[in-house]
Amino acid sequence: PRAHALVVPMLDFAVQRSNDRRPLAQYLAEKLQEIATSWGTAHELYLDFSRYDPNTRLPDGRHIASYVFEIARQLRLKAIPVAAPLNMRGPGTGYFEAVANIAGRDGRGVALRLPYETFANGNALRTELIEALAHLRVPPSEVDVYLDANSLALVSADERTEMELAHRVAAAAIYVQENGYRRVIFTASEVPDWLVPHKKGEVLKVARTEFRVWRRLAVEGSLKSLKFGDYGIVHPGQVETEARVIPPSRVRLSLDDEYVFFKAAREEIRSLSVSVVTDGRLHSAEAS
Repeated sequence: PRAHALVVPMLDFAVQRSNDRRPLAQYLAEKLQEIATSWGTAHELYLDFSRYDPNTRLPDGRHIASYVFEIARQLRLKAIPVAAPLNMRGPGTGYFEAVANIAGRDGRGVALRLPYETFANGNALRTELIEALAHLRVPPSEVDVYLDANSLALVSADERTEMELAHRVAAAAIYVQENGYRRVIFTASEVPDWLVPHKKGEVLKVARTEFRVWRRLAVEGSLKSLKFGDYGIVHPGQVETEARVIPPSRVRLSLDDEYVFFKAAREEIRSLSVSVVTDGRLHSAEAS
């Protein structure tokens, strides 16, 4: 119950595997049923479709976002649709039209995901917010703004230092708050993709820059209302492979200031787990 009260998950619909022969409508409906079963219907959640072509429609012509929210209403899910800048959810305004209609009918507002290159530039931030509001036909008071930097590996080295990133996030968050938007959420991830060398038996440590930035602004600073969006301990761009693989044993820890990755051979999961527990990290109050 406490997790439900503190967390509003952002669920980005995965695309079907190539060997999944279900009609798209059936696939989406069954995914929603899984969500309703696991999350429940008492608390809000965000539903996004960033992995799909923004103009994807069912054979009967309905936009997939419109169809998904029809099913969500039947399941009594308290779902909020998600949009992004037009250059990411175009060409055309079909996606925005679907989200605007959903917001108008459900009355829960919308979420707007702004990438780093947009929110880090004051002029671009103002332009995108004005354009989005016009297309979505909602006032700022019904919009949750995600300052979504995605993988920090995509941000230039001089801009992703803790001090510089905090400065840019703070400027964007202050502008959003002063203009009456409902919520502002900062989200990013320093978790590396799996191209980063990590030999079995070694412990890999990575700075958790995004959480340090949020803590600097919201906990130690004046932006007390700034929320934190957690990508989890996976790379933001990670997708499930369809190829048959035999993964190694892994344990991942998320601490206040860093991520810690343990890796061993597949058959060594028990000894790996023992080594993680005995190194004292799981006894730390900051481990999660």
